[in-house]
Amino acid sequence: MGVKKVYTLEEISPEEKKNKPLGKQQFHYVLDTVGGEVASRLLAHIHYGGSMSMCGNAGGIKFQTTVLLFILRGINILGIDSINYPIENRECIWNRFANERNVLDKSNSLKIYLKCFRAFKREAILEE
Repeated sequence: MGVKKVYTLEEISPEEKKNKPLGKQQFHYVLDTVGGEVASRLLAHIHYGGSMSMCGNAGGIKFQTTVLLFILRGINILGIDSINYPIENRECIWNRFANERNVLDKSNSLKIYLKCFRAFKREAILEE
């Protein structure tokens, strides 16, 4: 469950193609933590039969799409309830991730402190 590459939204869905209802199939599964335009643009790039789980709304609570993704590709949207889900069930899931799946041992992470974010973003743009 490690990250091999971090993509920008422009790499996946260039601005000039953002309104196309069907994009190049690039992902079988997307975990969207942002919502809004990011979710709209990523949804168009999910493979046939793929899914997107949604659990955030920092980018907005609305997103635009068409029925084409659902009737031509059979894509699923799955909502994740992070507010009202019972604590007993959460603890069970957290324990499975911590013990059975060893997610923390296998994961790669990158810490970006808020004061360094602007410099990091500028460097990422310059590398492109």
